[in-house]
Amino acid sequence: MFSKNLNFSDALKLSAGHEFSLIIKPVGDRCNLNCDYCYYKSSDCSKTITAEEIMSDDIVEELIFDYIVGSRTSEIVFCWHGGEPLLAGINFFRKVLAFQAKHSGYKNIINTIQTNGTLINYEWAHFFATNNFLVGISIDGPETIHDYYRKGKGGKGSFKAAMRGLANLKKAGVSFNTLTVVTDHSQDKGREIYQFLKDAGSIHMQFLPAADFVEGEMGIVNPAPWNPAPDGYGKFMADIFDVWHKNDIGTIFVQRFETILACYAQYPVRLCSFATVCGDVPVVEKNGDIFRCDHYVRDYKPAGNIKEVRISRAINSADQLEFGINKRDSLPEECLSCEFYFACKGGCPKHRYPEGAGDKSGKYYLCEGKKLFLRHTGDRFERLATQNRLV
Repeated sequence: MFSKNLNFSDALKLSAGHEFSLIIKPVGDRCNLNCDYCYYKSSDCSKTITAEEIMSDDIVEELIFDYIVGSRTSEIVFCWHGGEPLLAGINFFRKVLAFQAKHSGYKNIINTIQTNGTLINYEWAHFFATNNFLVGISIDGPETIHDYYRKGKGGKGSFKAAMRGLANLKKAGVSFNTLTVVTDHSQDKGREIYQFLKDAGSIHMQFLPAADFVEGEMGIVNPAPWNPAPDGYGKFMADIFDVWHKNDIGTIFVQRFETILACYAQYPVRLCSFATVCGDVPVVEKNGDIFRCDHYVRDYKPAGNIKEVRISRAINSADQLEFGINKRDSLPEECLSCEFYFACKGGCPKHRYPEGAGDKSGKYYLCEGKKLFLRHTGDRFERLATQNRLV
C-alpha cells in the first residue's frame, strides 16, 4: 500500500505517468580528474580506459530507442554525463548520433554534455559544433580558485587544460554554459568569479554549492570540509545578484536566479532541487542499470536494467513516486511553514542533515544561507516577477 500522502498532482503522476529528463553515464564514474569534492569519484583518474568500461552499442541503442518512444514530447534532450563522458571517445558519440537518427521519427533530438573540458581539442570542438551539442564545462573561477579542488593525477591543477578546452569551444562556435562549484575556498569571491566567467565569454552560468556530508569519528556524520558556510554561500550568491541585477539582466543568464524568479512568478521550475517533489531525473549507468537520481546511485539498488524494463515504467513506478514525494514529506514542519518554502522546497534531500543532528535533522544544510539570499533579493525578485507577468 502506498505510504505517502498524495495530493492531486501526485495522484495524477501515479495514474497517468509524467515526463522526465534522462542523465546517461557512458563511462560511469571514470574520470581523468580527481576533484576533492566529487560525490561520484572514481578510484581511477587516469585517461586510459578499456572498451569494456564504455557503454556497449546494444545498451546505447536500447536506451535511445526507449527514451524516444517513452517520451510524449516532440523534443528529446539527451544529457551525457559522468565521470568524464569524453573518455568514451568521439566514435562512441558518432554511433549515438546514428542511433538517434535511426529512431528519432518526427521528434527533435538535442544533445547536451557535461565535461571538465580538459580533453576538448580541436577535433572534439569541431564535432560538437557540427552536431549542435550544447556543452557544459566545469570552471570554478580563476586559476588559484579552480585548482584548489579540481586536480588531476598527481595533484596537478586542471585550470590550464580546462581553459584550453574552453578556447577550442569558442573558436569552433560551440554553444556552452559554465558550471561553478561554490566551496569554502570560493565563498567570499563571488564578484571576482562572476566577472571572470563573464570575461571568459560565459553568458549561461550555473553555481552549484557543495553541500555534502561525510562520516567522521565514531560514525558521526558532519558537513564536508569543502562545503561553504551557509551564510558564506548566501553572501556569495547575493554579491553576484547585486552585480547581475545592476548590469546584466537579459544578457547574462544565471540558472538559480531564473529558477527563483520562476518561483516568485508561480511558474513551473526545471531545477529538481527547487521542485516540491523530485524523482524526474533518472540515471542510466554504463551497464544499463536505471537509478532514480544521480545523487543516489550508490544508496539504492537500481530500479531495473534497460535490457529488462522500460525507462518510462521504472520512472513511473509507485516506488519512484514515493521516493520523489519523500522530498516533501520528510521535511520538518518548520520548513514546510517557512516564508521562503515556495522558493526553496527544502533543497535536495541528499543535502539535508541526517537523523541524529538534533534540531537540524532533516533541514537543508544551506538553509540559513538561502534565507540570507532571499531576504537580500526578495523585493527585486518580486518586481521582476511582476514585470514578467505583464510581458
